[in-house]
Amino acid sequence: MDTLLKLEAEERTKEILKKNLEELRKRIASACARSGHQPSSIKLVVATKTVEPPVIRILRQLGISEIGENKVQDAQRKHEALKDLPLHWHMFGHLQRNKVKKALQLFELIHSLDSLPLAQEIDRVSLSLGKRTAVLVEANVSKEPQKYGLKEEDLLPFLEKLSPMKGLQVLGLMTMTPIME
Repeated sequence: MDTLLKLEAEERTKEILKKNLEELRKRIASACARSGHQPSSIKLVVATKTVEPPVIRILRQLGISEIGENKVQDAQRKHEALKDLPLHWHMFGHLQRNKVKKALQLFELIHSLDSLPLAQEIDRVSLSLGKRTAVLVEANVSKEPQKYGLKEEDLLPFLEKLSPMKGLQVLGLMTMTPIME
């Protein structure tokens, strides 16, 4: 009986996720139409901060392969439980220097590079692992004090300091703005 209830709950979850993803993809297509971009040029990364591995398995069945996590320890646990799936892991949250080595073993893209000491540690560990780590520089363009990230006026000098680092591959900026009309 428990197995039947579990399967029914899983099917309900799958239907809800499928419906939500369809709605999200419509919104992405609409935004692309307004901005002149192709929907195929958009990479959807699903944040799974409070989601357990069985739900991520369902997301993968629905075509999601890009997974974002806020914390290294949560990602490590989920990564281990889902190692049989072809997933691409993204680090969204603030990364502490003491967790860089573990993060570089888990994540394909770090979205939250926000300081020179962190950049130097990522560079050092990347080189020791024989790899080049893809990063996004976090910018606080909304000037919200509760958010991490560099101020706009600090971005170019920061990027210049990153330029000689061989263990980093800066792909662009990551920023979040407040919800507006």
